[in-house]
Amino acid sequence: MTRWCRLRAPDDGNGIMKRSASLVAWSIRAKSVAAIGVIFICLPSSGRAQASGSWNGLNYSVSGNNITITGYTGPGGDVTIPSLIPGVVGSVTAIGDLAFQNCTTLTNISLPDRVTSIGDYAFVACTSLTSISIPNSVTSIGANAFMRCTSLAGITIPNSVTFIGRSAFQECRSLTSITIPNSIASIQSCMFLDAGLTSVTVPDNVISIGDSSFEECPLTSVKIGSGVTSIASFAFADCPALTGIIISRGVSSIGDGAFSDCSRLASISVDPGNNTYTSLNGVLFNKAQSVLLACPGGLAGAFTIPSSVSSIGNVAFAGCRGLTEIIIPSTVTRLRDALPNVC
Repeated sequence: MTRWCRLRAPDDGNGIMKRSASLVAWSIRAKSVAAIGVIFICLPSSGRAQASGSWNGLNYSVSGNNITITGYTGPGGDVTIPSLIPGVVGSVTAIGDLAFQNCTTLTNISLPDRVTSIGDYAFVACTSLTSISIPNSVTSIGANAFMRCTSLAGITIPNSVTFIGRSAFQECRSLTSITIPNSIASIQSCMFLDAGLTSVTVPDNVISIGDSSFEECPLTSVKIGSGVTSIASFAFADCPALTGIIISRGVSSIGDGAFSDCSRLASISVDPGNNTYTSLNGVLFNKAQSVLLACPGGLAGAFTIPSSVSSIGNVAFAGCRGLTEIIIPSTVTRLRDALPNVC
């Protein structure tokens, strides 16, 4: 590596000495001023960094020693992104926003083990992409990163990932299963909206499940981790194959319509240790049973609301098309938007 040296001396009346034309001249000059206390500082030369370029169909930008893949013009198929690009100082550390957008010929991609981030919309609408290898170096996956990758059937998210953006896997309809890493604290809004997931386990380290995060998935089983405290609106709405769900003991907030329009949902159960919610005959109530929050969509026939209820939550009966009669006691004083799509 090319180096240049800057000579610095205590104030001798002339201030900081100027750089010499050559290292030899510096050496001679250093000897001549040794008596006044010379300090040599050798600094690496950064040279003229290449701001951007293209190699083997990969467009990239360079900042310091970090290379970001910004676009792709290659033929698709099985693509392996290298750690190093010939003639460029640094290593590939990021897949930029929109880098592979609409690359419908891409079938498989492997990322180098120095990549730390996958940008927003990085692989959006790569409809032929079936698998991707994500290394343990990755810490973040951006919003909509794999949205509409309708052929994506295999992906492993390492525990190094601490953040996954909203709608990251929205409309990934071939993705039937995925292991959510323990390293993330939140499942963002619409993360798996209209994906192909048939089962999901929310790990214990996750605190919140965002709105519409699993909406319209063909889920048959859901396990909610003990660390979850909030389930946002429509998180599991319109999951037609879901037959049952258990609210873990730590959940203290459930949004409107979280389980609405699940036509086969026979019961919503609650851990007995939960201090905020309870379940009676498969119907979700607050702990005091004064608020009816959600009726499972698979409930059929006549249903009598308990006399302890004074309020019915918004969209509490949404999608309960099997009900033939709902008997509401005189104790109910609030009934707003509770019965859409019942008939």
